[in-house]
This record gives sequence, structure tokens and C-alpha cells, in this order.
Amino acid sequence: MAEGQDPKADRGYDFDLVKKEQGADFECTICHLILRDPYSTPCNHAFCYVCLTQWHTEQGNAKRPITCPNCNTVYNPEKIHREGVIDRMVKTSLDVKCKKHEMGCKWQGKIIDYQV
Repeated sequence: MAEGQDPKADRGYDFDLVKKEQGADFECTICHLILRDPYSTPCNHAFCYVCLTQWHTEQGNAKRPITCPNCNTVYNPEKIHREGVIDRMVKTSLDVKCKKHEMGCKWQGKIIDYQV
């Protein structure tokens, strides 16, 4: 990782939702942010790709079998799959607030439309 790079930069989207209940199904239970580049385990739990691969590395380094962070089901990490539909839903259906809303920005919209 480059010096000064945020270690959480590629984890979930760090947005506040306009309606909190809207995002309950789209939260990564590893980083507790909105799913970014979601992948599912064979037991059908979705996580950010970066979070899940880091989980695999940590489990492997500890010489443990790879288990689902949600339900502890043992699985082969080669069996994870990308969730394109969930990714599209996250980017196009969740209403989020600007990351600078606490500084007065009033923008609200979809993640796909957010510009820095």
C-alpha cells in the first residue's frame, strides 16, 4: 500500500443514506459500509470484494478453514462469485447524502451520480 493511502479506500462506500432502513440489505458485515464490488459466498452472504479477500488471507494466515463471516459455514474461496445485480442496485437505487453534508452540502442522489 502506498504511503498515505487510506487502507479502507477500496472497502465499502462510505455514504450516509437518506433513509437508513433502505440500506440494511446492502451493508457489508465486515466493514459495516455499503457494499462495493459485492461478491457472494456459496452460502449466499454478500461482502465487498476487498473485505472478503482480506478475510480469506487472514483466515489462511491463521491456518484456519475459510468460513463465512456471517454464518461460519466452511467454503472454498474459489467458489465466491460477483454479484452484478446487487452492484447495480447499490449504485442506482440507494439514495445517499453528499459526503460533505455535515459541512452544509445539500446534494442527495444515487452513488453512480456522485462526483467529488
